Amino acid sequence: GKRYKGSAAVKVKAPLETCPVFVKGGAVMPVTLGEQMQLCTPIEGEGTKAILTALGNGKSTVWADNTTSYTFETDRQDNTAFICNNDGYAADAVLVLGEIASAEADGKAVEVINNNGISVIRLTEKNWKEIKIVC
Repeated sequence: GKRYKGSAAVKVKAPLETCPVFVKGGAVMPVTLGEQMQLCTPIEGEGTKAILTALGNGKSTVWADNTTSYTFETDRQDNTAFICNNDGYAADAVLVLGEIASAEADGKAVEVINNNGISVIRLTEKNWKEIKIVC
């Protein structure tokens, strides 16, 4: 949950049981989660397909393979943020660095779990177009 300015070297404590993750504001990256829906936990089977983001303004392209890419746009204004899934990336969850108040996927309220500085948005529909997040 801590923010750092860009173009800087930082030292962080990283005991074996933790995994520091640094994501540029507005960036989106795909992750696979284990049953506990947390980063850096063991994954059994296929795991849960998710995206990880730090809210901000930006555009990210995620390559699924050599020929398929997905574009995400993020926009943050005041206490509201939007993630647009332009190419139909199928994800079961969105992880947001930082705690959020609520979220909607394509206008429908979705479950949000705040846990230790990371919010998990559980999606009921895999093929969502827009997520609205209230911080």
